[in-house]
Amino acid sequence: MMRIALALVLISFTACNKKDDNKAGGGGDQPAAAAGPVKTNPKDLFADFTKPGNDGMALLKKYHDGAMFSAVVKTAPGSEAPTSMILDVGDGQSMIMASFADTAKDKIATVKAGDTVTVTCKIGGANGHMMQVIDCTPQ
Repeated sequence: MMRIALALVLISFTACNKKDDNKAGGGGDQPAAAAGPVKTNPKDLFADFTKPGNDGMALLKKYHDGAMFSAVVKTAPGSEAPTSMILDVGDGQSMIMASFADTAKDKIATVKAGDTVTVTCKIGGANGHMMQVIDCTPQ
């Protein structure tokens, strides 16, 4: 009887420690939390979202905190669209449409076509040769 009681205590103790390990990120089936925006480049970012058969859930997890990248400006913000610009992916045909919050308007007002900008953005999606990134912050 004493052996059974001791075995139950040990099993209980081990099970409690496993639960605590999972809460602290010590393994188990819990996914790791994202650690800030993914540092990438326009070509790789675009490829991630336009690759045939890509795993949408994996991309949501990977880019949970957005992406940080540098790109050449194709179309600068103007009076018609003071918080938007089009960025070159670098493959000769694809573009990234970047939209900024109104609070960034002054920071991007002097950007011209041909300039290189570094931005951190949330991902809006991609289709064909166009990708959209939103809530961008200039770096």
